[in-house]
Amino acid sequence: MGELLAWIIGWDLVLEYAVGAATVGIAWSEYLNNLLVNVLHWKAIAYEWCHSPFQHSIADANGVVHSGIINLPALFIVSL
Repeated sequence: MGELLAWIIGWDLVLEYAVGAATVGIAWSEYLNNLLVNVLHWKAIAYEWCHSPFQHSIADANGVVHSGIINLPALFIVSL
């Protein structure tokens, strides 16, 4: 079919694996936070450090809306 089509399909696979790994990392990050809070009864990871900058929380009791900075657990999981 040609080298150009092979090159396109190869990069398509790289992008597919990257998006898939990011999705799994985000999901496992939420599972980790739930494990820490509900099973081990530890304090949850701060909202800013376990959500993306595009996510905003619902206002808390003081009326403060938090924004995410970086999802560190997901970054650790994906790089592992």
